[in-house]
Parts: sequence; C-alpha cells; structure tokens
Amino acid sequence: MFTKLSVALCGLGLILSTAGAASAQSTAAKAKASTKSAVNKTEEVIDDSAITTSIKTKLAADTKTSAINISVETTNGVVTLSGPVKSSVERAEALKIAKHNKGVKRVVNKMTLEPKTKTKTK
Repeated sequence: MFTKLSVALCGLGLILSTAGAASAQSTAAKAKASTKSAVNKTEEVIDDSAITTSIKTKLAADTKTSAINISVETTNGVVTLSGPVKSSVERAEALKIAKHNKGVKRVVNKMTLEPKTKTKTK
C-alpha cells in the first residue's frame, strides 16, 4: 500500500513539474516575441527618423528648395511634405528628393504654393 502511494505521489510530482516547465517555456516564448516586436518598432522609428533627416539634409543642399519652409514627417516609411513653397519648380524638386530617398514607401504632398507678392513701385 505504501509503495503504491509513493509511486502515485512521484507520478503526480512528475506531472506537475512537467506542466510547470511547459508553462515556463510558454512564458519565455511570449517574452521573446514581445522583445522582438519592441525591437522591430524601435528599428522602425530609427528608420523613419533617418529618412526625415536625410530628406531635410538634401533639401538644405539643393539650391531649388527651402529646407526651412518645408516640413518633413515620416511614419512607417510614408513621408509627408508640408509648408509653403515659392514655385511649382520648388514643389516638384522637393517631391523628387523625397521620392528618391532610401526607405521611402510613399510621399504625401501637403505643400502650398505661396501667392506671388507684387513689388511696390515708387
């Protein structure tokens, strides 16, 4: 009788310890997946930031565009250009710079064409 009870208790202990290990493995897998997801999101943010910086730098170097007036925002590789531009040539050049930048999936144009100001004569 004592032997049967000992065997039953050992079996129960084995089952419980195996279930605990399986649960621990499941928890570890979930934590690893969560960490990987967080890393991917961080890389995405860095990439978006790098895209924005690259475009702003190219706009500043280009003589046809004004990096000061054109705002650049990047989310998940989608670049939005906004702000006033002086001509359709400036707008086209800014769009070309953004579209040909590494990592850009799409460009959204929200730039506005400034009306030409008339010079006053005396």
